[in-house]
Amino acid sequence: MKKSKALLGILAFFLVGCTDSFQTEEPLVSYPIRQEAIQLIYDTTYRYPDGYYFDMHDEITQSYTLYQVKDFSNSYELCTDDELEAIRLEQEDNDRRVVNGQLITYTQNERYFEFVRELDVSGSIGNTGLTEPGFARIYKCSYVNRVGVDRNDFNGYGGIMNADLSEQVVREFIQYTNFFTFWWPQTAKTLQFSSEENNDEFIHTLLLGLRTNQGTDRCDLIQLLDWRWTVNKSNGEMERISYLVDQFEADLVNGVPVICE
Repeated sequence: MKKSKALLGILAFFLVGCTDSFQTEEPLVSYPIRQEAIQLIYDTTYRYPDGYYFDMHDEITQSYTLYQVKDFSNSYELCTDDELEAIRLEQEDNDRRVVNGQLITYTQNERYFEFVRELDVSGSIGNTGLTEPGFARIYKCSYVNRVGVDRNDFNGYGGIMNADLSEQVVREFIQYTNFFTFWWPQTAKTLQFSSEENNDEFIHTLLLGLRTNQGTDRCDLIQLLDWRWTVNKSNGEMERISYLVDQFEADLVNGVPVICE
């Protein structure tokens, strides 16, 4: 994901599919009233709710690229616990990327291998420099295995969490994954999140505020969506399901968000 410090506050996600793909159910998250929701949805300085988990490089003051290395079909993120295999997979990924660069160093932690490259961005529109840092991560399978996941679908199988399960581990993975989830054609923001636990599973729900531009002289379509993840305690299997909890229209009038009648 390409981002700059100036644009970090207005990063948006995009929703694949259409309203017919959503199920409808009373939300698990206590969602805000419509006016409160659109204040956040239209606020270009709003990032995420308080307490949201980040694992980025905010210490870097210039633009940089950060992403998870994926399979050839771009469907799911790769994983390995073998350092040499991780080096090979990242090199192959770099070789087939349009914007690639020289490997500077790599590190690892209990979750992933991270490779740092100096990317050649001299031909990219909007870049003021010739190079910028690029960070590529490969999950460790001992942390999570996403093989077989369809990243273009917001429902269904979400992979296997192999780390020692806890509310925090589950929450941090789902919120981190949400950062790399591209929803289209709607832009979206995370308004709230909620965690639950029962005897069989962990449940983590993100409340997303989706905004669809419906064309000139028309109000935007606003949808509030619960994106609910469940993690089976016995085997770590993750499932995703989305619930439409509210839908209405809104617009900016003289810079102020208003609900359309």
